Amino acid sequence: MVLQKLDSIVCSSLTAQGLPVHFYLPFLSYGIDCFRALEMDIMRNAPTVKLPVNSYGAVDLPCRVEDVIAVGVPVGGYVKNMPRRDTLNPLKNVDSTGAIVPYPDVCQIPYRSMFGWPYYSNGYLSITNERGEVTGGIYGYGGGSFKFSYQVFKDRNQIQLDDINVDHVMLKYMTSDPSSCGCDTMVDPRAALTVKNYIIWQYFLNNKKLMRAAPEFERHYISEALRLRGRMNPLSKEDVVMSLREYTQASIKS
Repeated sequence: MVLQKLDSIVCSSLTAQGLPVHFYLPFLSYGIDCFRALEMDIMRNAPTVKLPVNSYGAVDLPCRVEDVIAVGVPVGGYVKNMPRRDTLNPLKNVDSTGAIVPYPDVCQIPYRSMFGWPYYSNGYLSITNERGEVTGGIYGYGGGSFKFSYQVFKDRNQIQLDDINVDHVMLKYMTSDPSSCGCDTMVDPRAALTVKNYIIWQYFLNNKKLMRAAPEFERHYISEALRLRGRMNPLSKEDVVMSLREYTQASIKS
């Protein structure tokens, strides 16, 4: 894939404004700021890593993680993503020796009915006749609670898994690590003009003599950022058709 160095974009910005190399460092700083913002908002180049699961079903987050996009389990050549949950206990379960252990299964707790659908055998919901035959008639009935989920606990810097016995998970995350940005940073060519307009806008904005012209260059930057967002949108006609076909299903006819 063709990429462009941030250094060349900075030099191009200097040339466009007829400025000497003495302005290189502030221009490079503006370019790095723009690159980080684009990485989070538009470019979204999300790396994926394979992480081990510890004894109590938690995963330690890498230090570069800023936002978790997806957590999944490898299944052959595919990754089965897990849903996110917000009801897991954030406190660690500790035994009498002080060791961290998993929480007991919900099925072993007396108030199990809080977490599922306990009404099949209690007479609240009848789906069978006197001979035990299923009669149907529960159209639109949901599937109850789900398992194999996760929750992110930032205070622990961990991901807690729910009721799943695996050794590793796949983590897809967002990052804009400042230590990885510099003059040798590789930028997508489609974003080069956006970064350049941002650098020039910041140059005028931070120059007291030229500050009046800053709004004009801000509009140029916003225009290029919107154009970049459109270029980076991966949605195609085939994606729309497949989405419609995937979620089309049979229904009851009157």
